[in-house]
Amino acid sequence: MADIDMSRPPLTTILLDGVPTKQGEWLMGLDMSFFNANDKLKGIKGIPDGYHLFHYSSPNDTEEALTSAVRNGFWFDCKEGDVIVISWDPQLERFARIDDVDTEQLNCTKALSTLGESYSFMINYIDDSNVWQDKLISYVDEDIIEMIPKDMNTIVASRQENDILRDALTKGINKKEQETPTLSKSLSDLSLQPQINYTPINFKINKEGDSNVQDITANYLDKTWYFNSIYSDSELFLGEFQISFINYIVFGNYCSMVQWLQMLRLLSMCESLINTSKSLCFNFLEVLTSQLEKLPREYLVDDTQMQCSLDLKHYTESMENYLAIFGTWDWNSGCCGKLKMQGLIIERWKKIIQLHKDNFGLDLMALQNENELDEDDGPVIVTT
Repeated sequence: MADIDMSRPPLTTILLDGVPTKQGEWLMGLDMSFFNANDKLKGIKGIPDGYHLFHYSSPNDTEEALTSAVRNGFWFDCKEGDVIVISWDPQLERFARIDDVDTEQLNCTKALSTLGESYSFMINYIDDSNVWQDKLISYVDEDIIEMIPKDMNTIVASRQENDILRDALTKGINKKEQETPTLSKSLSDLSLQPQINYTPINFKINKEGDSNVQDITANYLDKTWYFNSIYSDSELFLGEFQISFINYIVFGNYCSMVQWLQMLRLLSMCESLINTSKSLCFNFLEVLTSQLEKLPREYLVDDTQMQCSLDLKHYTESMENYLAIFGTWDWNSGCCGKLKMQGLIIERWKKIIQLHKDNFGLDLMALQNENELDEDDGPVIVTT
Protein backbone atom coordinates (compact mmCIF):
# COMPACT_ATOMS: atom_id res chain seq x y z
CA MET A 1 0.00 0.00 0.00
CA ALA A 2 1.38 3.37 -0.97
CA ASP A 3 2.17 5.80 1.81
CA ILE A 4 -0.14 8.79 2.07
CA ASP A 5 0.79 12.30 3.12
CA MET A 6 0.81 12.21 6.90
CA SER A 7 2.13 15.73 7.51
CA ARG A 8 -1.15 16.67 9.19
CA PRO A 9 -3.38 13.70 10.02
CA PRO A 10 -6.92 14.62 11.09
CA LEU A 11 -7.58 15.38 14.76
CA THR A 12 -4.69 14.24 17.01
CA THR A 13 -2.40 11.24 16.55
CA ILE A 14 -0.28 9.43 19.15
CA LEU A 15 2.80 7.78 17.65
CA LEU A 16 4.25 5.02 19.84
CA ASP A 17 8.01 4.58 19.45
CA GLY A 18 10.11 1.70 20.77
CA VAL A 19 7.52 -0.33 22.69
CA PRO A 20 9.51 -3.10 24.43
CA THR A 21 7.89 -6.54 24.18
CA LYS A 22 10.35 -8.94 25.79
CA GLN A 23 8.06 -9.39 28.79
CA GLY A 24 4.80 -9.66 26.86
CA GLU A 25 1.94 -7.33 26.02
CA TRP A 26 1.40 -4.00 27.77
CA LEU A 27 -1.94 -2.96 29.19
CA MET A 28 -2.26 0.52 27.74
CA GLY A 29 -5.15 2.92 27.68
CA LEU A 30 -6.44 6.29 26.62
CA ASP A 31 -9.02 8.05 28.78
CA MET A 32 -11.35 5.34 30.16
CA SER A 33 -10.44 2.69 27.56
CA PHE A 34 -7.89 -0.10 28.01
CA PHE A 35 -6.21 -2.31 25.41
CA ASN A 36 -3.31 -4.73 25.03
CA ALA A 37 -0.29 -3.44 23.09
CA ASN A 38 2.89 -4.89 21.60
CA ASP A 39 5.51 -3.71 19.13
CA LYS A 40 3.05 -4.16 16.25
CA LEU A 41 0.86 -1.33 17.55
CA LYS A 42 2.20 2.00 16.32
CA GLY A 43 -0.21 4.40 17.96
CA ILE A 44 -3.70 5.84 18.31
CA LYS A 45 -5.40 8.03 15.70
CA GLY A 46 -8.48 10.20 15.50
CA ILE A 47 -8.23 11.59 19.04
CA PRO A 48 -10.68 14.51 19.52
CA ASP A 49 -9.53 17.94 20.67
CA GLY A 50 -9.28 18.60 24.40
CA TYR A 51 -7.63 17.00 27.41
CA HIS A 52 -6.86 13.28 27.42
CA LEU A 53 -5.13 10.74 29.64
CA PHE A 54 -2.56 8.23 28.36
CA HIS A 55 -1.84 5.39 30.80
CA TYR A 56 -0.13 2.01 30.93
CA SER A 57 1.20 -0.74 33.19
CA SER A 58 4.10 -3.13 32.67
CA PRO A 59 3.45 -6.60 31.25
CA ASN A 60 2.71 -9.26 33.87
CA ASP A 61 2.31 -12.98 33.49
CA THR A 62 -0.39 -13.50 36.10
CA GLU A 63 -3.77 -11.94 36.76
CA GLU A 64 -2.79 -11.38 40.40
CA ALA A 65 0.31 -9.43 39.36
CA LEU A 66 -1.73 -7.40 36.90
CA THR A 67 -4.23 -6.21 39.53
CA SER A 68 -1.40 -5.08 41.85
CA ALA A 69 0.78 -3.48 39.17
CA VAL A 70 1.63 0.21 39.38
CA ARG A 71 -0.09 2.14 36.61
CA ASN A 72 1.63 5.15 35.06
CA GLY A 73 0.58 7.88 32.67
CA PHE A 74 0.12 11.56 31.99
CA TRP A 75 -2.48 14.13 30.99
CA PHE A 76 -2.06 16.08 27.76
CA ASP A 77 -3.93 18.57 25.58
CA CYS A 78 -4.90 17.81 21.97
CA LYS A 79 -5.42 20.26 19.14
CA GLU A 80 -6.31 19.66 15.49
CA GLY A 81 -3.32 18.29 13.58
CA ASP A 82 -1.20 17.44 16.64
CA VAL A 83 1.15 14.45 16.41
CA ILE A 84 2.34 13.37 19.85
CA VAL A 85 5.35 11.06 20.00
CA ILE A 86 5.46 8.77 23.04
CA SER A 87 8.68 6.81 23.39
CA TRP A 88 10.02 4.22 25.84
CA ASP A 89 12.88 5.52 27.98
CA PRO A 90 15.03 2.47 28.90
CA GLN A 91 16.96 4.36 31.58
CA LEU A 92 13.92 5.66 33.45
CA GLU A 93 11.91 2.57 32.47
CA ARG A 94 8.82 4.53 31.53
CA PHE A 95 7.04 6.00 28.53
CA ALA A 96 7.56 9.70 28.00
CA ARG A 97 6.38 12.31 25.54
CA ILE A 98 9.12 13.49 23.18
CA ASP A 99 8.92 17.19 22.42
CA ASP A 100 10.25 18.82 19.27
CA VAL A 101 12.73 20.97 21.19
CA ASP A 102 16.46 21.06 21.92
CA THR A 103 17.99 17.64 22.69
CA GLU A 104 14.82 15.72 21.85
CA GLN A 105 14.38 17.27 18.43
CA LEU A 106 16.44 14.66 16.58
CA ASN A 107 14.58 11.73 18.15
CA CYS A 108 11.26 13.43 17.53
CA THR A 109 12.06 14.12 13.88
CA LYS A 110 13.22 10.53 13.40
CA ALA A 111 10.01 9.15 14.88
CA LEU A 112 7.82 11.51 12.86
CA SER A 113 9.50 10.34 9.66
CA THR A 114 7.84 6.93 10.17
CA LEU A 115 4.33 8.37 10.58
CA GLY A 116 3.15 7.61 7.05
CA GLU A 117 4.06 3.94 7.16
CA SER A 118 2.90 3.56 10.76
CA TYR A 119 -0.55 5.11 10.34
CA SER A 120 -2.23 1.91 9.13
CA PHE A 121 -0.91 0.07 12.20
CA MET A 122 -2.69 2.42 14.60
CA ILE A 123 -6.00 1.88 16.34
CA ASN A 124 -8.80 4.42 16.23
CA TYR A 125 -9.79 6.37 19.33
CA ILE A 126 -12.28 3.98 20.91
CA ASP A 127 -13.76 5.92 23.83
CA ASP A 128 -17.05 7.80 23.56
CA SER A 129 -15.79 11.36 23.10
CA ASN A 130 -19.18 12.81 24.03
CA VAL A 131 -19.18 11.05 27.40
CA TRP A 132 -15.50 11.86 28.06
CA GLN A 133 -15.56 15.52 27.07
CA ASP A 134 -19.13 16.49 27.98
CA LYS A 135 -19.65 14.47 31.16
CA LEU A 136 -16.46 13.11 32.73
CA ILE A 137 -14.07 16.07 32.27
CA SER A 138 -16.47 18.88 31.33
CA TYR A 139 -15.09 21.18 34.06
CA VAL A 140 -11.42 20.21 33.75
CA ASP A 141 -9.33 23.14 32.53
CA GLU A 142 -5.67 24.18 32.57
CA ASP A 143 -5.77 25.11 36.27
CA ILE A 144 -7.09 21.66 37.15
CA ILE A 145 -4.52 19.89 34.95
CA GLU A 146 -1.72 21.80 36.68
CA MET A 147 -2.70 20.12 39.96
CA ILE A 148 -1.50 16.80 38.55
CA PRO A 149 2.24 15.95 38.31
CA LYS A 150 3.71 15.48 34.85
CA ASP A 151 4.25 11.78 35.59
CA MET A 152 1.13 10.45 37.29
CA ASN A 153 0.94 6.96 38.78
CA THR A 154 -0.78 4.70 41.28
CA ILE A 155 1.38 5.56 44.29
CA VAL A 156 2.00 9.31 43.96
CA ALA A 157 0.87 11.15 47.10
CA SER A 158 -1.15 14.31 47.54
CA ARG A 159 0.23 17.58 48.90
CA GLN A 160 -1.89 17.16 52.03
CA GLU A 161 -0.47 13.69 52.68
CA ASN A 162 3.10 14.91 52.10
CA ASP A 163 2.54 17.85 54.45
CA ILE A 164 1.47 15.46 57.20
CA LEU A 165 4.53 13.29 56.62
CA ARG A 166 6.79 16.34 56.47
CA ASP A 167 5.48 17.57 59.83
CA ALA A 168 6.06 14.14 61.37
CA LEU A 169 9.63 13.99 60.05
CA THR A 170 10.36 17.51 61.26
CA LYS A 171 9.10 16.65 64.74
CA GLY A 172 11.25 13.53 64.68
CA ILE A 173 14.32 15.58 63.81
CA ASN A 174 13.62 18.03 66.61
CA LYS A 175 13.28 15.18 69.13
CA LYS A 176 16.42 13.35 68.01
CA GLU A 177 18.99 16.07 67.53
CA GLN A 178 21.93 13.64 67.50
CA GLU A 179 20.27 10.96 65.34
CA THR A 180 19.02 12.86 62.31
CA PRO A 181 20.88 11.53 59.23
CA THR A 182 18.12 9.09 58.26
CA LEU A 183 15.31 11.49 59.09
CA SER A 184 17.04 14.36 57.31
CA LYS A 185 17.52 12.23 54.20
CA SER A 186 13.85 11.19 54.29
CA LEU A 187 12.83 14.84 54.55
CA SER A 188 15.12 15.76 51.66
CA ASP A 189 13.85 12.90 49.50
CA LEU A 190 10.25 13.91 50.22
CA SER A 191 10.83 17.39 48.78
CA LEU A 192 11.95 15.79 45.48
CA GLN A 193 8.91 13.54 45.09
CA PRO A 194 6.08 14.49 42.70
CA GLN A 195 2.79 15.26 44.38
CA ILE A 196 -0.82 15.93 43.48
CA ASN A 197 -1.84 19.45 44.44
CA TYR A 198 -5.43 18.79 45.36
CA THR A 199 -7.13 21.35 47.57
CA PRO A 200 -6.49 20.35 51.21
CA ILE A 201 -9.75 19.67 53.08
CA ASN A 202 -9.80 19.76 56.88
CA PHE A 203 -13.17 19.13 58.53
CA LYS A 204 -11.84 20.04 61.98
CA ILE A 205 -11.27 23.72 61.17
CA ASN A 206 -13.59 26.11 62.99
CA LYS A 207 -14.86 29.33 61.47
CA GLU A 208 -12.81 32.29 62.56
CA GLY A 209 -14.72 34.63 64.85
CA ASP A 210 -17.12 32.05 66.29
CA SER A 211 -17.50 33.02 69.94
CA ASN A 212 -20.27 30.81 71.32
CA VAL A 213 -21.20 27.17 71.34
CA GLN A 214 -24.26 27.69 69.14
CA ASP A 215 -22.26 29.33 66.33
CA ILE A 216 -19.48 26.76 66.55
CA THR A 217 -22.00 23.91 66.37
CA ALA A 218 -23.97 25.47 63.50
CA ASN A 219 -20.83 26.11 61.43
CA TYR A 220 -19.54 22.62 62.12
CA LEU A 221 -22.77 21.04 60.89
CA ASP A 222 -23.07 23.32 57.84
CA LYS A 223 -19.74 23.78 56.06
CA THR A 224 -20.95 26.30 53.47
CA TRP A 225 -18.62 28.95 54.91
CA TYR A 226 -15.67 26.53 54.63
CA PHE A 227 -16.56 25.49 51.08
CA ASN A 228 -16.57 29.14 50.00
CA SER A 229 -13.24 29.76 51.72
CA ILE A 230 -11.33 27.06 49.82
CA TYR A 231 -13.10 27.05 46.46
CA SER A 232 -13.22 30.38 44.64
CA ASP A 233 -15.94 29.18 42.30
CA SER A 234 -18.10 26.12 41.74
CA GLU A 235 -16.41 25.11 38.49
CA LEU A 236 -13.08 24.73 40.30
CA PHE A 237 -14.76 22.35 42.73
CA LEU A 238 -16.45 20.37 39.95
CA GLY A 239 -13.25 20.15 37.88
CA GLU A 240 -11.26 18.83 40.84
CA PHE A 241 -14.08 16.42 41.68
CA GLN A 242 -13.91 15.08 38.12
CA ILE A 243 -10.13 14.70 37.84
CA SER A 244 -9.78 13.06 41.26
CA PHE A 245 -12.37 10.48 40.18
CA ILE A 246 -10.56 9.76 36.89
CA ASN A 247 -7.18 9.44 38.64
CA TYR A 248 -8.76 7.08 41.15
CA ILE A 249 -10.49 4.85 38.60
CA VAL A 250 -7.70 4.71 36.01
CA PHE A 251 -4.63 4.60 38.27
CA GLY A 252 -6.15 3.16 41.43
CA ASN A 253 -4.54 6.15 43.18
CA TYR A 254 -5.39 6.09 46.89
CA CYS A 255 -4.99 9.83 47.49
CA SER A 256 -7.34 10.56 44.60
CA MET A 257 -9.92 8.22 46.12
CA VAL A 258 -9.60 10.02 49.47
CA GLN A 259 -9.93 13.43 47.81
CA TRP A 260 -13.02 12.36 45.87
CA LEU A 261 -14.65 11.03 49.03
CA GLN A 262 -13.77 14.18 50.98
CA MET A 263 -15.25 16.42 48.31
CA LEU A 264 -18.38 14.25 48.20
CA ARG A 265 -18.65 14.61 51.98
CA LEU A 266 -17.87 18.33 52.01
CA LEU A 267 -20.74 19.31 49.73
CA SER A 268 -23.07 16.96 51.61
CA MET A 269 -22.38 19.09 54.70
CA CYS A 270 -23.27 22.36 52.92
CA GLU A 271 -27.05 22.42 53.27
CA SER A 272 -27.45 26.18 52.89
CA LEU A 273 -25.23 26.16 49.78
CA ILE A 274 -27.26 23.36 48.18
CA ASN A 275 -30.53 25.14 49.02
CA THR A 276 -29.40 28.50 47.62
CA SER A 277 -27.16 27.48 44.71
CA LYS A 278 -29.42 25.23 42.66
CA SER A 279 -27.17 25.43 39.58
CA LEU A 280 -24.17 24.07 41.51
CA CYS A 281 -26.34 21.34 42.99
CA PHE A 282 -27.71 20.27 39.60
CA ASN A 283 -24.30 20.34 37.90
CA PHE A 284 -22.80 18.33 40.75
CA LEU A 285 -25.49 15.66 40.50
CA GLU A 286 -24.99 15.54 36.72
CA VAL A 287 -21.27 14.88 37.26
CA LEU A 288 -21.92 12.33 39.99
CA THR A 289 -24.41 10.47 37.78
CA SER A 290 -21.84 10.15 34.99
CA GLN A 291 -19.23 8.94 37.48
CA LEU A 292 -21.50 6.31 39.02
CA GLU A 293 -22.28 5.02 35.54
CA LYS A 294 -18.52 4.41 35.09
CA LEU A 295 -17.68 3.23 38.61
CA PRO A 296 -16.95 -0.53 38.62
CA ARG A 297 -19.20 -2.43 41.01
CA GLU A 298 -16.24 -3.94 42.86
CA TYR A 299 -14.94 -0.47 43.73
CA LEU A 300 -18.02 0.25 45.85
CA VAL A 301 -19.22 -3.21 46.89
CA ASP A 302 -15.97 -4.81 48.03
CA ASP A 303 -16.66 -8.46 47.27
CA THR A 304 -13.06 -9.14 46.25
CA GLN A 305 -11.18 -7.19 48.95
CA MET A 306 -9.60 -4.92 46.35
CA GLN A 307 -7.03 -2.44 47.64
CA CYS A 308 -8.66 0.39 45.67
CA SER A 309 -12.21 -0.13 46.97
CA LEU A 310 -14.02 2.87 48.42
CA ASP A 311 -14.63 3.23 52.14
CA LEU A 312 -18.28 2.21 52.04
CA LYS A 313 -19.03 3.57 55.51
CA HIS A 314 -17.81 7.08 54.69
CA TYR A 315 -19.47 6.95 51.29
CA THR A 316 -22.88 6.03 52.68
CA GLU A 317 -22.57 8.67 55.41
CA SER A 318 -22.32 11.30 52.68
CA MET A 319 -25.31 9.78 50.89
CA GLU A 320 -27.28 9.99 54.15
CA ASN A 321 -26.49 13.71 54.32
CA TYR A 322 -27.82 14.27 50.79
CA LEU A 323 -30.90 12.21 51.58
CA ALA A 324 -31.58 14.38 54.62
CA ILE A 325 -31.26 17.60 52.60
CA PHE A 326 -33.32 16.51 49.60
CA GLY A 327 -35.83 14.87 51.93
CA THR A 328 -37.01 18.35 52.98
CA TRP A 329 -37.78 19.33 49.38
CA ASP A 330 -41.09 18.94 47.58
CA TRP A 331 -40.59 15.83 45.45
CA ASN A 332 -43.74 16.62 43.45
CA SER A 333 -42.67 20.11 42.39
CA GLY A 334 -42.35 19.09 38.74
CA CYS A 335 -39.93 20.36 36.12
CA CYS A 336 -41.59 23.61 35.09
CA GLY A 337 -42.51 27.00 36.50
CA LYS A 338 -40.71 28.68 39.40
CA LEU A 339 -39.58 25.36 40.84
CA LYS A 340 -38.24 24.02 37.54
CA MET A 341 -34.61 23.74 38.71
CA GLN A 342 -35.63 22.09 41.96
CA GLY A 343 -37.72 19.60 40.00
CA LEU A 344 -34.77 18.81 37.73
CA ILE A 345 -32.55 18.26 40.75
CA ILE A 346 -35.07 15.87 42.31
CA GLU A 347 -35.30 13.93 39.04
CA ARG A 348 -31.50 13.68 38.89
CA TRP A 349 -31.36 12.55 42.53
CA LYS A 350 -33.98 9.88 41.83
CA LYS A 351 -31.79 8.60 39.00
CA ILE A 352 -28.81 8.39 41.36
CA ILE A 353 -30.89 6.38 43.84
CA GLN A 354 -31.90 4.00 41.04
CA LEU A 355 -28.27 3.71 39.84
CA HIS A 356 -27.24 2.52 43.28
CA LYS A 357 -29.90 -0.19 43.15
CA ASP A 358 -29.22 -1.29 39.59
CA ASN A 359 -25.40 -1.11 39.52
CA PHE A 360 -24.40 -1.80 43.13
CA GLY A 361 -27.38 -3.41 44.82
CA LEU A 362 -27.52 -0.60 47.40
CA ASP A 363 -30.84 0.79 48.63
CA LEU A 364 -30.11 4.39 49.59
CA MET A 365 -33.70 5.09 50.60
CA ALA A 366 -33.29 2.58 53.43
CA LEU A 367 -30.76 4.99 54.93
CA GLN A 368 -33.30 7.81 55.23
CA ASN A 369 -34.77 6.67 58.52
CA GLU A 370 -31.85 7.08 60.89
CA ASN A 371 -33.78 5.48 63.73
CA GLU A 372 -33.75 2.17 61.90
CA LEU A 373 -29.94 2.10 61.73
CA ASP A 374 -27.58 1.90 64.66
CA GLU A 375 -23.82 2.55 64.57
CA ASP A 376 -23.05 -1.00 63.48
CA ASP A 377 -25.52 -1.05 60.60
CA GLY A 378 -24.44 -0.61 57.01
CA PRO A 379 -26.42 0.07 53.87
CA VAL A 380 -29.15 -2.34 52.90
CA ILE A 381 -27.92 -4.74 50.24
CA VAL A 382 -30.49 -5.64 47.60
CA THR A 383 -30.12 -9.11 46.12
CA THR A 384 -30.46 -8.95 42.35
